[in-house]
Amino acid sequence: QAESGEQESVLVFYRKMIRLRKSKSALIFGSYRDISDERSRVYAYVRADASGHAVVVLNFSNEPASFRLPPDIVLKREIISNVPGKGTASTRTISLLPWQSLIFE
Repeated sequence: QAESGEQESVLVFYRKMIRLRKSKSALIFGSYRDISDERSRVYAYVRADASGHAVVVLNFSNEPASFRLPPDIVLKREIISNVPGKGTASTRTISLLPWQSLIFE
């Protein structure tokens, strides 16, 4: 109950993620493609269907990390992050804080 009133609580974030998943068919029914770099602590993948695509980038470490996008991936906009306002994406590289997750269109 205490978390339901906090805008940056885990509960509020999970609710946003559930709404996002229900609103983007690519996240439910889309094809899956792993775009992770084997040498990185970042796990990244693309889910895509006829309605569009979602690029999911997750830093599974206690250290900041960066992830270089494959040449065929183009990001339109950030959809959600578990650390609001803290993710950065240049044209080809995404910088993540420790344990940060981002989803892009």
